[in-house]
Amino acid sequence: MTKKEMATGVVHKVPADMEKALASDGQILAKWNDLTPIQRNEWICWTTIVKKPKTRAEHIERMVAELKEGERQPCCWPGCPHRRPKAKNGLNNQVQLYKFMQKTITFFMFVGEQCGKAEEAMELYTSLFKNSEIKYIERWKAGEPGGEEGLVKHATFTINGQEYMASENSLEHKFAFTPSISIYVNCESEEEIESLSTKLSEGGGVMMPLDNYGFSKKFGWVADKFGVSWQLNLA
Repeated sequence: MTKKEMATGVVHKVPADMEKALASDGQILAKWNDLTPIQRNEWICWTTIVKKPKTRAEHIERMVAELKEGERQPCCWPGCPHRRPKAKNGLNNQVQLYKFMQKTITFFMFVGEQCGKAEEAMELYTSLFKNSEIKYIERWKAGEPGGEEGLVKHATFTINGQEYMASENSLEHKFAFTPSISIYVNCESEEEIESLSTKLSEGGGVMMPLDNYGFSKKFGWVADKFGVSWQLNLA
C-alpha cells in the first residue's frame, strides 16, 4: 500500500510508524480510509503529540485495536489543537496542546441506583449552562467484559467550557456520589442562582437553602436527582 493510497488528515500527514501499522492489515486500512478527514486527523494528532517512544507505540497499538472494534476517534481526547486558528506552528504545537488541555478532569461514575442515568444527567447539566455540550459518548458493547450493553462506557461533556468525564457500570460498587465532593458554581446574577437552585434540586434535595450566610451574600447547597452536589454562590 503506498502513501498515495492511504487517506490522511486535514492538518497532519500519516507518519511512517502509523502507516506501517495501518498498512499491515487490509481490514484496518479500509476502516481508516472510511473515516472522515477530521477523524483521521484526531487519531494522528493523539498519537504523535506524546513525547515518549513507548507511549507513542502504545497509542498506535490502541488505535489499531479500537479501529478494529469500530471506534472512529480517540476516546476522551479534547481535539487536535493544530486545527485552531491561533495555534502556533512548529515545535510550539506541543506547548499549545498542554496549555489547552485541562490538567485535571472531574470524573462522574454512575453506579447503583444511578446506573443508566449518565446521559440524562449530562443532558440536564449541559442545558443549564452556556457554552456546554456533550462531546462524546462510547457505549458498552454486547458481551464486552465489565459492562452492560448500551450503558455509557466513556463520555466527555463540558459545563461552561470546563470538561468533565462520565461512565456508568451495573456491577456492584460500595460507593456512590457524596456531598463531600461537590461542584462549586460562581453565579453572575440573582436570576442565575435562583434558576440553578430550583432546577438542580428538583427531584433531589436542599442542604442549605439560598441565603446570606456571612461568607457570601447569597449561597446555597443542593443535591440533584442523581446524587451530585452543587454549591451555588452569588459572586
